[in-house]
Amino acid sequence: MKGVRLRLLALTVLGISRMICGLAAYAVPAEELMAEARGEEAAGNSQKAVALYEQWLEEYSGTEGSVDVLLHAAPLCREGAEVLSFMERNLLHIPTADYPGVYERMADLESALGRLNEAASHYEQAALRGYPGADRCRSKILVLRLQMGDYAHVLRVGRELSMKVSSPVLRAENLAVAALAAGLTGNSEKALSMVEEAVGLSNGATPLPLLVKMDISRLAGKTDAYHRAVRKISSEYPDSAAFYLANEQIRRWATPFLLENNSRMTLPGAPVQTGAFSERSSAALLREKLENNGFSAWMEKSESDRLWRVFVHDADGKVRARLEKQGFIQTAAH
Repeated sequence: MKGVRLRLLALTVLGISRMICGLAAYAVPAEELMAEARGEEAAGNSQKAVALYEQWLEEYSGTEGSVDVLLHAAPLCREGAEVLSFMERNLLHIPTADYPGVYERMADLESALGRLNEAASHYEQAALRGYPGADRCRSKILVLRLQMGDYAHVLRVGRELSMKVSSPVLRAENLAVAALAAGLTGNSEKALSMVEEAVGLSNGATPLPLLVKMDISRLAGKTDAYHRAVRKISSEYPDSAAFYLANEQIRRWATPFLLENNSRMTLPGAPVQTGAFSERSSAALLREKLENNGFSAWMEKSESDRLWRVFVHDADGKVRARLEKQGFIQTAAH
């Protein structure tokens, strides 16, 4: 019996010894492969570096820290589509607990590339996995749905999220996005009421509700409300990005082509033409002046005469009178 125990002990020691040797043999190549990948990256050989990083991920799949390798290597790819393909291919080589963060990164890039449905799907996958950033992902989905024109969904879900999420900033921002959806469906009074509520919820923690208030006020033709929002941003967020967004009219937070590239049928109400120019720069200058005075303006190039025309959104049928009063168009002869 004693001899059996000794033999078992010897086998156990031998097994442990072999395991230790195996780990040592495993660790050295991993370090060498990583060093080689970093060397190629430092030399500017991005393609070789990406291939080596991918080899490392395949050979040492599931290793702690593999998600860091994945997120480091992916941006070395040449094109956005290649980045997404690299991340999709190698997702199975990282711990499943790290999937949500990668899904969100993928969705961010897909959103930037205009792949809105794919982005929404990946944000949803991230949110469903107990991710700490789940509420943020749901807010991003809301903005995507707004861009896709799903206003009824945004109005309903935005209101729900404004009551459910834990972050007061996200509560205010979700309600603001829902308010913009209401404005885009022509319900300006409801939109203004909701955005005022969102401004109150934000308690100065985020300028987004005020930026939305500017958009809604312009869509509704509420020039005074528009200017009040601009002044509030200027006083509460001086020298901030929001200040420049408000005063320079370069807002691109959720509807980057709302008033430039969308057709005139996107918004309720008939447009009013304020000018026609052979040079785009002249049309852009007029559009900027109009927006700085609280009007929703956009430009269209006519294929027939190649002129750039500037239009103003008429939400309430009274915009022509306001344009005449401010000297943007001549008073009609009687």
